[in-house]
Amino acid sequence: MRAFENYSSNCSGPVTILPYVNVAQYKYMHEAVCNLAQDKMVPFILIPFQENDQIDLGGYVARSIQKLNARFQARALCTIGILVDRNSRLGSNDNSNLVFHVGIFFIGGKDDREALALGIRMTQRENVMVTLFRFVVTSNNNNKTKEEEEEEEVEEMLCESLIDEFKSMKFARGNVTWYEIMVVDVVEIMDTIRSLEGNYDLVMVGKRHNIGTLNDEEMAIFIENAETLGMLGDMLSSTEFCMGMVPVLVTQCGGVGESVVPKLCRIASATVSQKSMNVIK
Repeated sequence: MRAFENYSSNCSGPVTILPYVNVAQYKYMHEAVCNLAQDKMVPFILIPFQENDQIDLGGYVARSIQKLNARFQARALCTIGILVDRNSRLGSNDNSNLVFHVGIFFIGGKDDREALALGIRMTQRENVMVTLFRFVVTSNNNNKTKEEEEEEEVEEMLCESLIDEFKSMKFARGNVTWYEIMVVDVVEIMDTIRSLEGNYDLVMVGKRHNIGTLNDEEMAIFIENAETLGMLGDMLSSTEFCMGMVPVLVTQCGGVGESVVPKLCRIASATVSQKSMNVIK
């Protein structure tokens, strides 16, 4: 709590810390937090992953926190962010002049849009550099119903609008970079992500995606925490990416009642040309 209060006192932006104490059993903790978030119109809840800092919590506690996180994801109306930070480097250097590098991996869907919207807000700080890697799946699925095609068109419009807003930050502040990467299937997505290792301070990705080729059965041998982190979130937080040394924030858009609590994501209006990237595997 002192760390949060210190940040509130010394940060350059308007940050207020309101501490609460709640005593409850693990299976009921999420109810108090979600109710408070709904009452206060909170758009974003950040919770820790159960395996952070490699602390041995014991089997019962670790499983309880894992179930708690799953209840948050099932119950919360606002956006949920799970921070995987097993080998933290965050806060290790107090020099505020250093550049903080954030990487966003974007395929499509409302969860990815929440991650990108959060990245757009991060660009408001001059010492934060945000890089967007957008994957475009080129394989065609001709077995879709008319309703599915219409839903996909709406999703694509929402994604394009937010991506255009992100690109417009290049002209406003100049601290953003984006790449568009053409891929065929989920296997190529995973292989490409491994080739994009870099000096990130944080990477962000949505839990779920609206691409039909992303299915758990195809990549089951790689998945350990897909239920909590999603397939890409699990991969990014593993030793397969940057030796597991980079903190990963996995976002999930809230469930029912989306009109009650505002989301991070919103429709943009700017239209900017895009940049492509050839990845050598």
